[in-house]
Amino acid sequence: TAEFVAESGLPVTVAEMLDYVAADVEPLTRWLLLERLRKLDISLITDARAIEITRDGINVIGNRRGKEYVEAHTVILALGSKPSNQLIEPLRKRVSELHAVGDCVEPRSILEAIREGSEAGRVV
Repeated sequence: TAEFVAESGLPVTVAEMLDYVAADVEPLTRWLLLERLRKLDISLITDARAIEITRDGINVIGNRRGKEYVEAHTVILALGSKPSNQLIEPLRKRVSELHAVGDCVEPRSILEAIREGSEAGRVV
């Protein structure tokens, strides 16, 4: 999303809660992503948790940085995910075999979900 917005000519700042941007991405892919963000002049702020969105920007706070205000015309939130698995147990009581795959187990990448689905399909 940051790349898409920056390619339209708007200034972009990414505020990441973790110490590193794209920390869960494979190293080569992460390096290529960070290079694209650098070429688009996208600002990266790490260790920054959003605490308030205002009319003209966003207040962030971090363990090392304290409170900081970032001017913003538009704020796009990309928050963490939690598994949505409330149907597993009710379904398990109704069917003889059930295989949970993808984000209902744990939010991860599409590749992991495809692999799990493929493995479950081979078992069936």
